[in-house]
Amino acid sequence: MRALNIITWISVSAGVIAGIVALLIAVEHNPQGALINRGTGAVDFRSALFLFFSWFLMGGVITGVATSAVWWVTTLMRRALHK
Repeated sequence: MRALNIITWISVSAGVIAGIVALLIAVEHNPQGALINRGTGAVDFRSALFLFFSWFLMGGVITGVATSAVWWVTTLMRRALHK
């Protein structure tokens, strides 16, 4: 159960970092004006939140699968060495 908590925290942290980095890059390099409301000049939060959550989910899922695989392999290796 402790390993599941660690994997979850690593995955969520990596997802948040990936989402924030993708959002910052998109706002910084926004030549089409897709994230800016043309009428007011403010950031369009619907588009920005969609971008953040899509990268958050992908970063979290990919990191979760990778850390789970590493945990599984290390557990198998540890069990094989103790026999």
